[in-house]
Order: sequence, then C-alpha cells, then structure tokens
Amino acid sequence: MDKRLERAWAEIDIDSIAYNIKEIRSFIKSETLIMAVVKANAYGHGVLKVAETLLANGADRLAVATLDEAILLRKHGFSVPLQVLSHTFEGRANEILDYNIIQTIYNMELANAISLEALKRRVKATIHIKVNTGMNRVGVSHDENGEKAIVQIYGMPGLVMEGIMTHFASADESNIDYTYRQFELFIDFCNRLERAGIRPPLRHVCNSAAVLRFPEMHLEMVRPGLLLYGLYPSADMEISSVLLRPVMSLKACIININCIPEGAALSYGRTHVTKRKSLIATVPIGYGDGFPRRLSNNGKILIGGEFAPIVGTICMDQCLADITEIGDPVSVGDEVVLFGKQGRNEISVEEIAGKLGTITYEVLCDIGMRIPRIYTKNKD
Repeated sequence: MDKRLERAWAEIDIDSIAYNIKEIRSFIKSETLIMAVVKANAYGHGVLKVAETLLANGADRLAVATLDEAILLRKHGFSVPLQVLSHTFEGRANEILDYNIIQTIYNMELANAISLEALKRRVKATIHIKVNTGMNRVGVSHDENGEKAIVQIYGMPGLVMEGIMTHFASADESNIDYTYRQFELFIDFCNRLERAGIRPPLRHVCNSAAVLRFPEMHLEMVRPGLLLYGLYPSADMEISSVLLRPVMSLKACIININCIPEGAALSYGRTHVTKRKSLIATVPIGYGDGFPRRLSNNGKILIGGEFAPIVGTICMDQCLADITEIGDPVSVGDEVVLFGKQGRNEISVEEIAGKLGTITYEVLCDIGMRIPRIYTKNKD
C-alpha cells in the first residue's frame, strides 16, 4: 500500500511488535506459556499481521474476545491453540467444534452444549474455566457452589478441562492488596479442586499489569495484551523491568491551507475565532476515523516536527490546525502526525488518553477501519 495515496493512515512498526514480545518472553520463566491477547483487531493494530509476528517471536498461543474473532484467525490459517475469553451462546457450540476453539466457560448451559456437540462428533473439546474472585463481571463463584459446578463440568463427556483462570480488577493500581486477595482466593479454590481430583494443567491470572508487577503469579501461563503494543497499563506502574516500544503512529497529510483573517470563526459551532491573521491547515481525519472530537480546541498535531494546535471543532472526516507559528514553510501534501514521533518531538497515546480522561486502550481501539494499517520494518 502506498501511503502517499492515503488521506490518513496508521503506521504499525512490526519490528517493535517483535521486540516487545521478546522483552516479555525474557522477563518470564521459560516454562511459562504466553497467550498473546489480540482481541479487538489486535487493539486496533490489525490482527493478522500482528498475530503472525507475535507467534514468530515468542508467543505460544492466541486469545481473542469473541468467537467471530477466533474464526477469522482460523480462516486465515492460524492453527495454534486459540482461546475465546468472552461469552459464546450455546447455539454456536457447533462452530466452536468446527474451528477447534478453546472456549472460556463459566456456566453450565454452555458447557453442556459443547459436551453434547463433542459427543455427537465423537471428539474432545478443550475448555478453560473462569473463576470470579472479585472482578464481579463473569465467572464461576469461588465458593462451594462454584466447586460443585466445576466438578459437574469436569465430569461431562467430551470435554477436556485444560485450564482455569481468573481476571484481576486492579492489578495496575498502586494499592496491591485487592490483587493479592484475588490471587489468594484463586489459589485456595484451585487447591480445593485438586483435593477433589481436578487439576487443570494451565492456571492463568496475569493480564499485562500483573505480568510486570507480580512475577510470583505467572503460574503456567500469562495473558499480555497492551504490553504487546508498547504501552503500559497505568502511570502508577513501575516500568523499568521491561522496556517497551510503542507500535502505532497515526498520520495524515495536509489537503488545504487557508489564510484566515483576524476575527474569523472556524468549523462547526464557531468554537474558535482567530485572534490574528492565521494560516489554517485542513487535515483529512476526524471522529469518523476514531480521532476524538473531544480534542477540539484541546489537542495538537505535529507538522515538520513542530507542534500545531487543533483549532475549531473536529468534524467527522476532517480537522483544522493552526500552523501560523510553524517555522518552516508548510505545503499541501506534507505529512502530519496525530500521535507518534516526528523529528525530536512526540505526541504519545498516553498524553491523548490523559486529555480525554480515558485509557490508552480506548484511544487505540477507536481508530476505525477506514484508516488503513501500513506495516513498516527496519525503520532504524
């Protein structure tokens, strides 16, 4: 794909994806598996190329959120163990078997549906059990009722209980007490199951934050997500243990430059009025592409390595930047950076998330499908 023909694009640094997974691999024990989380189109980075790169550089298997995400990977030739982390309705049990998907289980209905389908085909279906230890979203309870449910699921014909897992609610926060409490509940629950004769070979609890902060909790498998894409889950975290490289840069090119007189209103709602004669550049990206409207009169972009403020309301397909103070001449067709590096300066995803009062995950995942992903290598 020739980026010179695109109005806007996301550059994905494949070398940085490879570097990040290798850094994570070097940080954990060699016997601990890495299940790389590539849900939501690999957090907006493009799942097919990202998954291929992760598996070639240290990931052992993949995880997604939905069955459709898993089927997409299977249809593109990915044969590694592939787990669906979220709910699948019982009526799709046949597809779970069709595509050899590992389904996360936390209720009897889905377990029974998969068991019946496996029996009908005379095959085995691999499942992982999710335990609720304090996220209180989904999961088998960690009490006696949950134990009884798992014993019953374990006895269902056609099922192989390969794993058991939980999810931490606040592993990225400075107060670690709740995470330790969740871990203790999980280990205690696993120990009770083992006394009942049930010991799934893969126990896993660590999301990205826990991978870095709690090495003692790595167990048999970890589930990094955001780390793969070069970002840390929280500013509260100590980041020196693993040094990551951001992977995505969002770019566009200038399509128009207007000389606007003092006192002129810009864009919808006339939310910005020029205080002087100004050079205003039009950039062909907007909230329809996932560039947040809340950055109107609040964000900035990079042009020629210099910062230029976003002025006026960000539109669905375009936004405006004041380039009056840019030192070097700016021309139509010049490349601009919405986030990423240009010259000596950088606009980080963390900075944008902070302005928006949200998390980096949302900024990345919001970049829409009409923004092409262009994969780069060996930029250094």
